[in-house]
Amino acid sequence: MFFASLLIPASVQVYLLTQPYYSTDFLVHRNWLAITKHLPLTEWYYDTTDDYNTLDYPPTFAYFEYLLSQTSNDPQCTSLLPNTAPLPTTQCVLFQRLTVIATTTLLYVPACYYALTTLAPTTQSTPLLLLLTANPGFLLLDHIHFQYNAPLTSLLLISATLLSKTTPSVLPAAFFYCILLTSKHLYLILAPLYFIHLLSLHCLPRGRLSISNLLSLGTLTLTTLALPHHPITSPSSSYASSPSPAASPTRTGLPTSGPSTPLPTASSSSSQPSSHPSSQPAQHPAVAPRVSSPPPASPSSPTSPPPSAPS
Repeated sequence: MFFASLLIPASVQVYLLTQPYYSTDFLVHRNWLAITKHLPLTEWYYDTTDDYNTLDYPPTFAYFEYLLSQTSNDPQCTSLLPNTAPLPTTQCVLFQRLTVIATTTLLYVPACYYALTTLAPTTQSTPLLLLLTANPGFLLLDHIHFQYNAPLTSLLLISATLLSKTTPSVLPAAFFYCILLTSKHLYLILAPLYFIHLLSLHCLPRGRLSISNLLSLGTLTLTTLALPHHPITSPSSSYASSPSPAASPTRTGLPTSGPSTPLPTASSSSSQPSSHPSSQPAQHPAVAPRVSSPPPASPSSPTSPPPSAPS
């Protein structure tokens, strides 16, 4: 009966959250959907043109974007378009907003339910569940501004619940936290807390170092952190074989170290084409070509009369 009473307000909330408003983060995630849908995995973190933005989240979140991109049938919403492409349609906005609602419902709500039924008394689990699922922070950041904080928070919530049980499940908790780290790097600020707590709880039981527990925890942690990065850091990937222009100092306005490439002079540029890689960016076949308009004609200056011959 409690969940049935939430059906009507939840339906109204879903309708209001699907209105065609979007922010800059919405456009960033739209680019990430297009990258993971059209480019091979080895090129997700390597930008060869200025027509689309590269991923700046860790690989597990990129795999998450890939799964979302496979559920879209709108070619314009997930097409690899240049920055001058038309703005997203209402159908595209609706699709991406529904992905936030769906991932929050399928991941965050069950994580809250698991935490409350594990740690809270039965009489308090229902109102606490309502407070957690109606979090105004997620309403503003995820549904209105457009992000995916609720699915990421569900990983942290599961990990913390596993550590807070009467008999802590240390290795599963470490696994979920490592998955969280490979999804969003901002959760790295919790690493010192996890390190101290897991070390004292699992590796130093009763104040004595357990080599077997230390090896099991270290192996699980390093393996979970390394596996998502392997496809993009393998020697065959573009990210490992070439420096990414998106991460170069010249793209970020920082001074370069070492000798700089001299700029071509007017005579040399007219006689032979420049060999600098940034002067002729590669065009990905999935990127729509830019159509440059001719520069406006400059107004002709009035012609001054010729000087008269001296008498």
